[in-house]
Amino acid sequence: MTSYQSTHQSSQPVVTLPSVWEQTTILIRKCFLTFLRARRSTVARALSGPISFAFIFGYTRNLYVPSGHYGVASPAALTLLSDVIGSDRLVYYASDGDVTDIMRDIMRIATSGIPSDQVIELSFDAKDQVNTICRQNLRGYSNCYGAVEWHLADPIGELYNYTLRGNAGMRFINVNGHNSDVEKYILPLQNALDSAITGDTQHVNAIAFTSRTNSEHDDDVRATYADILMKYMCPVMFFLMINVIFHLVGNVAVERESGIIDLLETMGCRRVSRLLATHIAYSVIYIPGWVIGVLALWLTTFKKTNYGLLVVYHLLSGFSLISWSIFLSSFFKKAQLSGILSAGFSMVLCIMVVVQYATIGFNRAATIVLSFLFPPMNYTYYIQTNAKWEKEQMPLNLVNDAPDGGIAAGILWIAAIFQIFAFLGLAYATESMLYRRMGRNSSIIAGPSENAVELHNVRKVYEPRSLFSKNEHVVAVDSLSLNIKKGTITCLLGANGSGKTTTVEMISGLQRATSGDITFSDPSAGIGICPQKNVNWDKLTVNENIYIVGRLKSTTFSDEELADLLVQCDLYPKRKAHCSHLSGGQHRKLQLALMLAGGSRVCCIDEVSSGLDPLSRRKIWDILLSVRGERTVIICTHYLDEADILGDEIAILSRGSLKARGSPLELKETVGNGYRVYTYFPESGQETVHEISGGSEVAEFIQELENQGREFRLSGPQLEDVFMKIEGESSPDIHKLFASNTSVAPQAYLQTNEKDGDLALTEFAFDGMQKVTNEVRWITGLASQVWTMVLKRSMIALRNPIPVFLAFAIPIIIAGICSTFLKTMEPTTCEASSRIGEQKYYEYDLNFPAQIVIGSQGQFQSYRPGVLTYFNASSTEMLSFTLVSTVDQLIANIETNYANLSAGMFIDPPTIAYQVDGGNGLIYGPSIFNMLRNTRANGSSQIFADYSPFQYPWTLSLVKSLQFEVYFSAAMVAFPAFVSLYPASERLRKVKALQFSNGLRALPLWLAYTLFDFAFALISCVICIGILSSAHHALYGLGYFFAVLILYSLASVLLSYLIAQWAISVLACFAITIMFQAGIFGLYLLAYFSVSTFSPPDKIDSQELIVYFTMGILCPAIHLVRGIFMVANMFGALCSGGSQLEFGSIKAFGGPVTYLTVQSIVYFVLLLWLDTASIKSFRLLSSRKKAHAKQRQSCRDQRPLDSDVAFETERVMSGREKHGLRVMHVGKEYYGRNIAPVSAIEDVTFGVRPGECFALLGPNGAGKTTLFDLIRGETRPTNGDIFVEDMSVVRKRSRAREALGVCPQFDATDLFSVEETLYIYAKLRGIPGAEARNVVADMVQKVGLAALKHRMASKLSGGNKRKLSLAIALLGNPRVILLDEPSSGLDALSKRVMWHILSAISPGKSIILTTHSMEEADALCNRAGLLSKSMLAVGTNTHLRKRFGGGYLVHILCASAPNTSEEEIALLLNWAKDRFPGMQVEERRYAGGQLTFSLPIQDGMSTLNASDIFKILEQDKEKLGIRYYSISQPSLEQVFLKIVGEHNVVEEGY
Repeated sequence: MTSYQSTHQSSQPVVTLPSVWEQTTILIRKCFLTFLRARRSTVARALSGPISFAFIFGYTRNLYVPSGHYGVASPAALTLLSDVIGSDRLVYYASDGDVTDIMRDIMRIATSGIPSDQVIELSFDAKDQVNTICRQNLRGYSNCYGAVEWHLADPIGELYNYTLRGNAGMRFINVNGHNSDVEKYILPLQNALDSAITGDTQHVNAIAFTSRTNSEHDDDVRATYADILMKYMCPVMFFLMINVIFHLVGNVAVERESGIIDLLETMGCRRVSRLLATHIAYSVIYIPGWVIGVLALWLTTFKKTNYGLLVVYHLLSGFSLISWSIFLSSFFKKAQLSGILSAGFSMVLCIMVVVQYATIGFNRAATIVLSFLFPPMNYTYYIQTNAKWEKEQMPLNLVNDAPDGGIAAGILWIAAIFQIFAFLGLAYATESMLYRRMGRNSSIIAGPSENAVELHNVRKVYEPRSLFSKNEHVVAVDSLSLNIKKGTITCLLGANGSGKTTTVEMISGLQRATSGDITFSDPSAGIGICPQKNVNWDKLTVNENIYIVGRLKSTTFSDEELADLLVQCDLYPKRKAHCSHLSGGQHRKLQLALMLAGGSRVCCIDEVSSGLDPLSRRKIWDILLSVRGERTVIICTHYLDEADILGDEIAILSRGSLKARGSPLELKETVGNGYRVYTYFPESGQETVHEISGGSEVAEFIQELENQGREFRLSGPQLEDVFMKIEGESSPDIHKLFASNTSVAPQAYLQTNEKDGDLALTEFAFDGMQKVTNEVRWITGLASQVWTMVLKRSMIALRNPIPVFLAFAIPIIIAGICSTFLKTMEPTTCEASSRIGEQKYYEYDLNFPAQIVIGSQGQFQSYRPGVLTYFNASSTEMLSFTLVSTVDQLIANIETNYANLSAGMFIDPPTIAYQVDGGNGLIYGPSIFNMLRNTRANGSSQIFADYSPFQYPWTLSLVKSLQFEVYFSAAMVAFPAFVSLYPASERLRKVKALQFSNGLRALPLWLAYTLFDFAFALISCVICIGILSSAHHALYGLGYFFAVLILYSLASVLLSYLIAQWAISVLACFAITIMFQAGIFGLYLLAYFSVSTFSPPDKIDSQELIVYFTMGILCPAIHLVRGIFMVANMFGALCSGGSQLEFGSIKAFGGPVTYLTVQSIVYFVLLLWLDTASIKSFRLLSSRKKAHAKQRQSCRDQRPLDSDVAFETERVMSGREKHGLRVMHVGKEYYGRNIAPVSAIEDVTFGVRPGECFALLGPNGAGKTTLFDLIRGETRPTNGDIFVEDMSVVRKRSRAREALGVCPQFDATDLFSVEETLYIYAKLRGIPGAEARNVVADMVQKVGLAALKHRMASKLSGGNKRKLSLAIALLGNPRVILLDEPSSGLDALSKRVMWHILSAISPGKSIILTTHSMEEADALCNRAGLLSKSMLAVGTNTHLRKRFGGGYLVHILCASAPNTSEEEIALLLNWAKDRFPGMQVEERRYAGGQLTFSLPIQDGMSTLNASDIFKILEQDKEKLGIRYYSISQPSLEQVFLKIVGEHNVVEEGY
């Protein structure tokens, strides 16, 4: 194992690592700041969400009981029928024949004062029409007040029998308001009828009462709800707590995926501090929501339980769930789905409690064990236990077992307390096992050392990941010994796989060495790390990020140090900016500040300036140079120029071993190829290269050129030569490829060995490749591209069949399930009787007269005949009543015995009392009223009345139809979500953009995808209809429904494509596709049932049609629902006026068919429009905007142009030369609401000739990406035009794209191998099948991917992905090639390989290159243009150097470096100023014994000739102690910096 030791106590201030609690408090502050920045989501999750849920959940208990006011009412006279009937209708008919005259007379008397058109008589044959006339909505109310069904009316025998009928929905109770449904609808009609029969017109008083008081009613409701909660709904209660799981796990996983957790722990943050801080912060933020939420539950659900006990348990459970969440988060390396999976898993555990209770019942041992193992189950068990006590209306007892089987709640408390600590410990152990880090602990070995870090025989071996892995172990670093001196900058160079990144990670502690020693000279010197990826808290400000990291690393980090660091890292202007708003360069500066914060003395940096423009790179370099001498910096970089400028020492690694080390000048002098002098021949336009090794020889050679007046260009010793020579020694093939003055390069490629990653040189038939691709092959047509894309989707389906299978199978499976109950479903016809249940009659059973309170003894005796007649008794002794003397006694008796009484009456004055709640609440009133009337008739007549509600419009067939509706609709709504997955993934991975850029058109793309997905949907629909046809007896118009089904499938597939074009992630696309259709489906059902429930019954049909035709515009799901309504004739949807509609009617299947057809067309056209009309950037300008644009263009036209830019504009616009690409006066502006237009490109004009490579350069934010998007046709220019091979990109985008080959900055890989990827793109280019395979075979050889052609493209390394992108761009021999950062992410060797490839294919093609590497632009391009919104300069590289980069650069290394004293440097500076008047030197560029100064041209001429400079240096170098020196002319990067400086172009974001 590696030992990490210390050999010397530094004289610099000791960096003291904060204690555990100090780090914990800092991280708590960080958590609170992140909560504050995301205050809306935090409040929603931690406060409003739990509280809202608790109140809503608590009040859902009211859904189980009707609302009302309970108690005992005061006596009130029954309302007259004419006063309450309003405009409602009253129907009467006879049950066994037509209505008799006697019945008619009684009805006439009873309805006096009511308009005759409201009273409807039905004949015997039409009596069933009562269900049509009095059609009820789903609430059970109709436009009828009621009905009377006559059975007998015998005036001779004084015998009358009738049935009162009323709406089925009568359940309202309000005893105090005297408007309960019994008092409003039933008793007034009965009173009117009996008065008409008996002639007794005396007012009857009514006293309504309930068997329970309001509080007793609430208690019963809570007990009932507690029982439901205990058996079924206790998992739902977990939603009060579940937010913390989703919130915490997701945030921790985001931090782990971003790398911030690893970074903090490596730089000294203790894991235990982070875990404690997370627990404390989330506890504090969630406590208020839990406390208030529990209050809501106590008020609504657990009223018998002590509030304090509820609060304490919920806090304990919340703390245990936070520990549980921290434990779960330790398993997630990626943030995606982490929160959903954790919350879902926890919810499943809760559901298992209910499943256990329902299947095996209560098991004490299992309950206790599971309560200790899983916090979600503990919580659910507690809610279940509490509900058991509440059900019995008893307070919770912590000690005693719960009633009806259960454990003591105190056990659950103990389990929660145990889990708080247990899962925190498990989280710590799990993270320690899964994410082991070296840490900063080191043993101390005394002894002085000039080295900050020493590596002795360090070895790193990566073992196979599993026992079953076929991969062999990989040696990343092999016996590496390296000393890194204090206060220096050491740069590690090497190709990918050389071990440089692994070495830096072992030094920083991100990895452990397999063997060897890594020794630090100062145990108190903190380690600072700057990873390649920007790692920070993007919701915090720059100030907050630096302060938190600094305080985590050092107890002494102060506000003063923070301010100094902000200034040092050029972040002071951005100190209050949120990190998410920083530019790329500012992010890197912040990363450096985080590395330096807290006094870190050893700083490890990986690719500090990758992807930055030269302006930002220079700022970064200045920051690093400013700390040289104070800190030891180790940089891993791919940029040779960066190592040349920054490095005090350079270590070059190859295959894990150190191959060379030394200062840049030393390596160039001892290993490099010396100087190159380029002589220019104007007559041929060619340059000749002369390589000369020594300074004195160079001086002689260029003096001769100067004497001859020859034009030349001088290039000093290059680090590239050193690097390539060392790599060449490792591989002879590489040496052969890059050896100067050879012709190997154009006919060779570097082949990556599949086994060990080595590079090997192989010959290939370049001429054959040219023969295949020389002839331009345009797209062969629509059919070819459609077939290619269908082929592609088929291959994707074979690679990833699950989405296709689920989309195909789910509807079939659900159709099969539905068919099982549809077979037994009775058909619903257009007869009203088929859509309602059977009529039921309710009579009050008077076999329990003890429940009846009657009047006084005297009244009872006076009306004895009436009582005996009514009860059919021979004597009153047979009857038992409770007798009272007065009405007040009647009321008092009811108030005392309301729970045991059903009804009562007082004969004179006539008063009835009746119970209105309970199962017979509608029967007691009519029954006691009937008894009163018969008693008061005193035997002169007998009236028998009962009650029968209208049949409720709800049948078993309707229930089965609704099941079919919900299940099948859900399946059909779900399948498009699976269809949307690949189009969304294709767009998000930018595969679609790459396809469009390389020749694919929108019409064949969407036509192919539609054909592919619709084919599976069509087969699925056929099978579904076949399954459903087994229940054809209960279904109508299956053929029409099949048409609806296939059109729905087509429209929903197209809709899913549209959603896929906007979704921010694949998961979001899946969720939105389901939720959108399911949401609209739910809204439509809600609207439909709302109309069916609350609308006047006679307007239901018309309003339902309005709802359908209005909402039908929204999405296809509504038409599927409508189709199912029709096929099952649900609610008589297929009926109109009692007869069946024609199936093709617009009110029947015609509506869905028409809508779905139109929607399919609209969706498809919209897809094409999105991809052809550039809707994302295209805006119709208002006249005002046009005026502004014209005004701005006029101002630009008056602005003086640079002479070179003006010449380029005139040359391109004249049309004298042939161009592969012409950009002509192009401008692009972005418009926003209420803000001024933002200009991205302003009047840019340039042209690229065939055979020319044009570099488009500029700082970040200059408009390069926008211009590339304009050339590709991704966006539309505000003004101007672009021509590709003389085809307008604006007017003929598809045709122009066919001539383009695009290598974007991103790597768009699909689910294909390298070979398959290239084959698909070759087919899209129109290359025939057999020839396409030959082209692909040659192309993989050409770009060096032959050994990897069967590897999945997504599994390639970054460099090989760039090669694949380049190969795609070259397929089909496009005449214009766009290269956007083609070598991004490549190491120095791979870059040069790619440069050779590009050089080989450039003849005859117009190539446009964007890059931040001036070295790359210089190596590849003939001409360059510098862009910063407008074109600042343009010309050949040589011309730009002459114009903007005259003079020489001198780089000197002292013999005593890096320990050169300040006196030696001062002496050297004075000498330089004396010998080279006008020399310019930057203060930061002469640390470590190195001095770099420039000798600029003044007034167009240099003060010294190049030969004079060499002579002076050769003459004085020994006297001044100069070990090495080099002289060169300014690079293209220095030209770039000068141009942007002259135009006051600043770094992006400032």
